[in-house]
Amino acid sequence: MVPGYNEAENIRDCAIAMRESTPLSVDNLEVLIVDDRSTDDTKAIGQTLQQHLNDPRLKILASQSILDFRF
Repeated sequence: MVPGYNEAENIRDCAIAMRESTPLSVDNLEVLIVDDRSTDDTKAIGQTLQQHLNDPRLKILASQSILDFRF
């Protein structure tokens, strides 16, 4: 899990480094970027990465409230 509150400057590099640092498959690795009401572009950058990288190991969790998350 990667907390991503107001991390627009860092979230792209962090997500890419995490997924490129291991050859583990989707069965053995899941990278969750958790955005809880960032006031910058963290959520949008994460969603763009998810679409462009097309990597099922990368997931973006974004909400208006942390209480909305269901684990």
